[in-house]
Amino acid sequence: MRRLLSALGVDYAQWRALTIASLKLDVRSGGGAAAALSNQRSGGGILGRMSGFALLGVFVAIAAAFIGDRFAASMVVLSYVTIMVATAMLVDLNVVILSPTDYGVLGPQPISSRTYFAAKLTNILVYTLALATLVGLPTVVVFLVKHGLASGLAGIVALYACAVTVTFAIVAGYARLARAVGVRRLRTALSWVQLAVSFVFYGAFFFVSEIVGRSVLANFTLPRSPWLLLYPGTWFASYAELAAGAGDWLHVAGVLASLALMALLVGAMRGRLSLEYVEQLGMLMAGGGDARAPRAARYRFRLWFRAGEARAVAILVRSQFRNDMRFRMGVLAIIPLTVIYLLMGVSDAREAGGARPDLSLVSVAILLFPTMLRANLAASDAFRASWIYFATPADRARLIRSARDILAVFFLLPYLALVGVTLSFFVDDPLWLLAYLVTAGLMSNLMLLLATLLNPELPFARPHEKMQETSRVIFVMIVAGLAGILLMRFVDRLYGNPLALATVFGALIAASVLIGRLTRTRIERQAAQLEFLG
Repeated sequence: MRRLLSALGVDYAQWRALTIASLKLDVRSGGGAAAALSNQRSGGGILGRMSGFALLGVFVAIAAAFIGDRFAASMVVLSYVTIMVATAMLVDLNVVILSPTDYGVLGPQPISSRTYFAAKLTNILVYTLALATLVGLPTVVVFLVKHGLASGLAGIVALYACAVTVTFAIVAGYARLARAVGVRRLRTALSWVQLAVSFVFYGAFFFVSEIVGRSVLANFTLPRSPWLLLYPGTWFASYAELAAGAGDWLHVAGVLASLALMALLVGAMRGRLSLEYVEQLGMLMAGGGDARAPRAARYRFRLWFRAGEARAVAILVRSQFRNDMRFRMGVLAIIPLTVIYLLMGVSDAREAGGARPDLSLVSVAILLFPTMLRANLAASDAFRASWIYFATPADRARLIRSARDILAVFFLLPYLALVGVTLSFFVDDPLWLLAYLVTAGLMSNLMLLLATLLNPELPFARPHEKMQETSRVIFVMIVAGLAGILLMRFVDRLYGNPLALATVFGALIAASVLIGRLTRTRIERQAAQLEFLG
């Protein structure tokens, strides 16, 4: 390795040091706050993320096992790998692709742009190839068993060639796209792309499990048409066909097209990932990257949160939702889940001959949403800015209480209203729907209070950590799941007895008041012990 890098004009010692440092930082332990956090938590975060991608890989492998056509199965799997790698790079690795802070740290050092290029590209490829392995390796095992050794080995080559091509394409075009459309617009577009991808993932599970049977998957084939070459996924899917000896001119053309694309992307990356280029990107991001001037601030009348800590937190949450893509997608992630759960409930009700959709899974989503809100409100990539909580005379206990109230008003109530409008198209009895929404709303507010009671935190004051406070989160999710499954049956039983239903409403309100007071006491005690993590 040393001789190869030296022949390419790369300083081996600097490349090794930069690669190791960047991989350690990419553990997602919060950057400078890593020293304040235990290594066990960081290891748990990596394990949790790997488990999620591995489960997706198993799901894709099961679907590929039922698809009889080897070419079609390869295309489906590689399409999933492409989406996963591209989404991870554009959303989760937004800063890692070309971190604008690199120039401030490495610019004064005697590091050549070629060495920086090699270290940065190595760092990105380690992540993307690991991701491709987790998602695609189970399918490779399926190919080895079902289609033979040659197809399995070709599947490995296609898997990594596809991941490398996607990586090169994003590296070559990311900053050019940011300069063309503006960093802020690009981030907004990527957030909606991620939401669409969530619909694809959840929808694929519903489509396969509820609509498409094994016989349909077994008969799924791709027509041998030249038009297939317009989709790059078929280029890499052609590898397995050629290795199995079943390829024709179409598959040869696909393989040649994939090799030509990789060669073009290698040439297009010249000048990318250099320190001078990172300096330009940092200036672009610092300026926002938009051609239009920012709109003048206007006074907006607000019925709630008009003064004090409440107004400050309201402005902060609105700004984070507008500018922090991770926070925005953490909130919007509940929408595709709710839609798919509703479709599953409608499908189950039609099969059973029921007049009303089964809303058990929708209830689970409603009661999980407050927990998701709390988890996303606590962490942020800009957590170092939370110094202001400790340097101003703000009441930290009041900040935490205001954050809880703002989550209920800004997100929970609109979400319940959206669910209610959607359910009105499937539920014929408006009074039953009203009773269900009131019960679900009171219970979800109770879950929000419970989540705050278990872990009161300042908004956006700690770095992102996967699997943090795992036992508490799992406890809340179990409670939400059980309560959600019983919620609809509970409303069905009490709907015919208005007095009993009113009694339940009163009990839920009383429980909310009681937990609210307990939460207030715990917040005041916990707020005095909070420390700045930056």
